[in-house]
Amino acid sequence: YQKTISVCASGCDYSSVVAAFTAAVGQAHKLATHGIIVVSVADGTYTETAQAFTNDPASSAVQVIGNTHDLTKVQVNFTHISGTNQSGFIAIGGGQIGLIDGMTINGVGAQASHTNTRTTWKNQSYGAGIMAQGGSVINLGPHMDIEHFYYGVEADDGGVVNARSGGVKAGDAGDVAFMARGNGVIVCTPCTAVRVSDLTNPDTAKLGYCYDAERGGALYIDGSTCSQFGSGGLYALTNGKMWAHGVTVSNPLNTTLAKGAYALTGGVIESQNSKIGRAHV
Repeated sequence: YQKTISVCASGCDYSSVVAAFTAAVGQAHKLATHGIIVVSVADGTYTETAQAFTNDPASSAVQVIGNTHDLTKVQVNFTHISGTNQSGFIAIGGGQIGLIDGMTINGVGAQASHTNTRTTWKNQSYGAGIMAQGGSVINLGPHMDIEHFYYGVEADDGGVVNARSGGVKAGDAGDVAFMARGNGVIVCTPCTAVRVSDLTNPDTAKLGYCYDAERGGALYIDGSTCSQFGSGGLYALTNGKMWAHGVTVSNPLNTTLAKGAYALTGGVIESQNSKIGRAHV
């Protein structure tokens, strides 16, 4: 069984991606795991004032699909993230999202300032474009771009983000572009991280890491690339683990302070056949 829920500016089932996703999650219960519900998003720009949220395992049957030929034609702008610590697409407590693909996801309003070399962020504006938390699973297709969130893609407290087909980009992030924390797991082979910086409080914290595994989190990012990072390309700490073979790390924002690969307090990075240039290792 397959049901399609259409989203476009006018004349469709919904004009909001979040509203259509919420409706799809509710209808997924009727499938009893037999079939899928596709939220089909037409080309256009969508302004969303709430996060797309699920804590329901039944939403594993929900797929949100935009333009898989040109992801730039579907722009989903999340405007509620300033001062709220909220995210774009979020699954918690065992909730699942079957697939998100074919779109650019933008965080709007979390940054306080932005120049070619320095980005600062508003207080309590630390959400993620994609977040799987507390045993939840989110699957990403190969045509995704996540921009202007403090965390681009985050798997936390046992959450899993599966982007095994690769192709996912996270850009203009704050602390981390791709972060696996608290036994969370991200599989993205390969992904792309471009520009990560947080200099809001440079005297106490200089942040900006492309890939970060911490508190037992695990990253599988073979073949991935990292550029324009403030503090580190590959970062593993507190028993975090990173499989990062054949990666490329280049063009740090600060060649004096930034580290290409950095592991401490039980962190482990495997990174054979990689190119890590113009940074301290």
